[in-house]
Amino acid sequence: MSFTQEQILERLTAGLPAEVTLVSHGGKGPLHVAGDSQLIQILQRVYEKHTGEEAKLISIGGGTYARALENAVAFGPVFPGQKEVAHQPDEYISVSHLVKLAEIYGEAIAKLGRPGRE
Repeated sequence: MSFTQEQILERLTAGLPAEVTLVSHGGKGPLHVAGDSQLIQILQRVYEKHTGEEAKLISIGGGTYARALENAVAFGPVFPGQKEVAHQPDEYISVSHLVKLAEIYGEAIAKLGRPGRE
């Protein structure tokens, strides 16, 4: 379930005394990039080439840097079956996964940066 910034402010304000005012200092709306977009298609192909696995699109509930950019998505770095330790105490990544991600990111950046893309 998701809510707009206005809906959140309305709900918060409804529970406050009349003399309290909430003020918004900006925010970004939800991010959605269609699975058939050129960006997603390139990222999927590069991922599949380097992993040999089908790229399954997922959506996370959190906000990412991608919301502040035009035509962007957060991409990686957890592989299927890998323990999720992002933003946890003692967060880590293995050297082999880091090398694999560098290969994937390098090719993705090269393809996305080319005129005509592929």
